[in-house]
Amino acid sequence: MSIRQKLILSFIVVALLSAVVGYVGWNATRDVFQDFDAIVEETTPEIVALGQIDATSMRLLAEMFSVVLLIETEGGAKGQIEDELAEMEDASRGLDKAVYELAQIEEFEEEEGEKAFLGIIKNIKDELFDMSFLLVNAKKYGKNEEEIHVLKDEVERIEDSLEEAIGDRIAAEVEELGRRGAHANSSLNSSLRTIFIVSMIAILLAVFLGLVMSRLISKPIIILRDSALEIGKGKLDIIVETKSKDEIGDLVDSFNKMVFDLKNSMISVDKLTRAQNTLEVANEKLREHEKRLEKALDEAEISAKAKSNFLANMSHEIRTPMNAILGFSDLLRKTTLNDKQKTYLDAVASGGELLVGIIDDILDVSKLESGKIMLEEVDFNLETLIYDAFKMIVVRMKDKPFDTYVDIDSNVPINVKGDPTRLKQVFVNLLGNAVKFTSQGNIGVIVRLLHQKDVLPGEDVEICFRVKDTGIGIPNDKLDAIFESFTQADESTTRKFGGTGLGLTISKALVGAMGGKIDVESEEGVGTEFIFTVKLNAGEVFDNKEMDASYREVLEYKKVFVVDDSKIARKIIYKCCEEMGLKMFGEADSPQAALHKLDNLKTQKDVVPDLILCDLMMEGMNGHEFIKKVKENKAYKDTKCVAVTADITAESSKEATSEVFDAYIIKPVEMKEMMVTLAYVLGYQKEQEKTKENKMSCEGIKVLVVEDSLPNQMLIQAYFEELGCEGHYANNGEEAIAMLNSDNEFDMCLMDLQMPIMGGVEATEIIRKDISQSFPIIALTAAVMREDKEKAETIGMTDFLSKPIDINKLRKTILQYAKPSE
Repeated sequence: MSIRQKLILSFIVVALLSAVVGYVGWNATRDVFQDFDAIVEETTPEIVALGQIDATSMRLLAEMFSVVLLIETEGGAKGQIEDELAEMEDASRGLDKAVYELAQIEEFEEEEGEKAFLGIIKNIKDELFDMSFLLVNAKKYGKNEEEIHVLKDEVERIEDSLEEAIGDRIAAEVEELGRRGAHANSSLNSSLRTIFIVSMIAILLAVFLGLVMSRLISKPIIILRDSALEIGKGKLDIIVETKSKDEIGDLVDSFNKMVFDLKNSMISVDKLTRAQNTLEVANEKLREHEKRLEKALDEAEISAKAKSNFLANMSHEIRTPMNAILGFSDLLRKTTLNDKQKTYLDAVASGGELLVGIIDDILDVSKLESGKIMLEEVDFNLETLIYDAFKMIVVRMKDKPFDTYVDIDSNVPINVKGDPTRLKQVFVNLLGNAVKFTSQGNIGVIVRLLHQKDVLPGEDVEICFRVKDTGIGIPNDKLDAIFESFTQADESTTRKFGGTGLGLTISKALVGAMGGKIDVESEEGVGTEFIFTVKLNAGEVFDNKEMDASYREVLEYKKVFVVDDSKIARKIIYKCCEEMGLKMFGEADSPQAALHKLDNLKTQKDVVPDLILCDLMMEGMNGHEFIKKVKENKAYKDTKCVAVTADITAESSKEATSEVFDAYIIKPVEMKEMMVTLAYVLGYQKEQEKTKENKMSCEGIKVLVVEDSLPNQMLIQAYFEELGCEGHYANNGEEAIAMLNSDNEFDMCLMDLQMPIMGGVEATEIIRKDISQSFPIIALTAAVMREDKEKAETIGMTDFLSKPIDINKLRKTILQYAKPSE
């Protein structure tokens, strides 16, 4: 039982005793006063009645004495005597009434003495009447004075008897009243004694309970106090014992636990002291180790910096000649070559591109290891980025007979904000692997929102990309290793297909940096699917309907027939046609089925399609053979035929010169490109297109090229001849500054960064300081590290182009900075 419960129980006991005392006192006092009230109530009417009898008797005697006096003196007139007699008679009646009232008092006649008293009063009253009668008639009957005196004496005797009887009775009543009062007083004293005794018992019990509770509480506390004093002296083996199961018991248990913990703490403190001593020794060793580590770190930083500088220099030295190799290879392709020359040239270009790719991979891995890869946050078109990535890798497909496709869900935001360069790099790596390890079937990109919802501009979204192929697949036991550096599925694939094995490592790091993750699902002989997510910010939705209205006017309601043995390709083409307003006339999964369906439509419904969209690479009969077969029927002479193929060489092939097809669309199908192509095939013409072509010309632009490599100067000169630019050349920065000081009519400058005598950085700083703050200076360099770009921006260069030079990027840059838009 807890202390609180004990206190409550003690309070209840004392309260019950107090209630008993109160009840006993109240009950006894009530009985005493009730008895006293009963005595008074019973006695008072009797005394009052006796007093009334006494008073009326005295009055009657007084009237009798008055009559006697009148008779003795013989002086009373007859009328006076009669009046007195009337008064005496009235007093007699009053006496009768008083006696009657006494007799009517409840229980008055129950005792013999009271009955006898009433009898005495009645007898005395009768004697008084008799005597009064005798007195009144004494003269009448001739009584002498002696006899009258005898009667008078008799009356006095009766009077005495009456007074004695009444006095005795009153005295008896008073005595009874006193006796009963004494009894009531005795009862009251007895009740008071009882109350006193019970009260003392209650007080003693309360004191006893208080002492017991005090002992229960104070004794353990005193023990705890003494124990605490002993503990303060350092004695930690004390254990306080108690049998209490209440709060005091809990307090004692806590105290014992505290002592136990304190004892353990003291032991721990002792151990800690020893450990601190050991730790100080270890810290001293650690400080020595840290010094060695700092030294090693400094050496590692120096080594990393040296490695970075080596890679940067190696990249620059390789890219500089590779720029000329790839540039001139590209120019040679546009000349007339025989098959052997074309084969040799392709080998040179392929080897150069492979070498540049290897250098890029090694640089990216170096950046990842040093944590120097930083993400941009710019607006870009997601659909365009994916198609551009495909265009970069389809050149590697050559004659491989497989399809390509892009399937973007309609709720995916196309205009987004993020790092397009790094996202494209991931696509190029994954699609490059797909092309490398796929010999037939298809390669595609599927784009979906990770969480289906309505996306608002400015909202962060997580987009899931799937890059699928039907290639050789990856063994299950190799899936976990393919993302490691310099690793491929097995050594045989490395020898067969080439590559550094860094692409997936770089892709994983870039996806992680963009807030996503990458995974792979694969089955040997069936294909591989890379699934990765990135977090992007949704941009504004642009409505292209007005821009495309003129194209749609030509395309709307035109009947289209699609022939393709790929179900996915037919689905995507069907979707694009519907969005452009074309009317789907029919579709077939083979040329044979298409011929049959077209023949039925012509003969049964007399309907001929306006457009036939046909794949080229199909089994049994290819696309060229199918279209030739169709055009044998004169009913299809006005039908336009467009090849939709993944073969990038189809348009320049010998079969294409036969004008079998009106146009070629390269897979994966991009709706904008498809819309423009089909519109032109169906007769769309626009004068503005020629104007646009004229505006895209670089004719008349005067460019200062600062480049120390003669082959690169020759390549740029060849590009300028194609673009229409006027080029002037300087071998280093000093020459460039001298030419600018002597001739300030240059529209812009292409500046290499690393050159003898004076590099591009020093030259740009001088130009910005002494010549012009706004003159366009474009870095054209083989230095592609991020630090190089940041440095170029810091010193005031306008833009940055990396080697090998892409002629299309060169044209765009020249037009952007050399001639302001009109």
